[in-house]
Amino acid sequence: MSLPIERCLAIGTEHPATMPVPNLSRETHLELFRQMLFCRVLDKELLGLQRQGRIGFHGPGAGQEAAGIGSGFALEANDWVYPALREGTVLLMRGFPLEKYIAQMIGNGADIQKGRQMPCHFSSLEHRYVSLSSVIGTQIPQAVGTAMAAKIRGDKIACVGYLGDGASSSTDFHTAMTMAARMKAPAVILCQNNGWAISIPTSAQTKSDGIAIKA
Repeated sequence: MSLPIERCLAIGTEHPATMPVPNLSRETHLELFRQMLFCRVLDKELLGLQRQGRIGFHGPGAGQEAAGIGSGFALEANDWVYPALREGTVLLMRGFPLEKYIAQMIGNGADIQKGRQMPCHFSSLEHRYVSLSSVIGTQIPQAVGTAMAAKIRGDKIACVGYLGDGASSSTDFHTAMTMAARMKAPAVILCQNNGWAISIPTSAQTKSDGIAIKA
């Protein structure tokens, strides 16, 4: 069944008229699939280490690989990334070494943050990837603020801020979206709705008719 485009935008459903198929080579498709598979395997291994008590914390992202890999692939090297909990693989796509990625999870001497941040809270100035803070939604005004500064400076970059569906009910989200729209900031706000706001189902944390309509 094909819904009217206005209804699709309201509930976040894909509409053929707004979703052209990217003109990518077979090799690119295979590479993106390989990276998605790598994400799934890495996620499984890290979750196993967390369950064994060998790392202190891990935010699993199984089932959300395509959103991270697809959006990460679309970014330029100079763009800024403000992640939520499950976008560590976007950092790997930007060239961050896997051994340093694992070192951060463990908090050993090879960790570039020297154990001063929780596991799974990656950051790298070189790769323009800013650590999340664990407080829901705080990265969205940070992403918009960076985008506003870039516009003022004349930098031809974009800033992407990731969030889950729960963060769309936070004051930071609504404030940031208002400023982004009013200032026409070069910010991309990407919500991954996995149906849960930590332990609260989406239906219990918002009465909105979908997430996209909040934009």
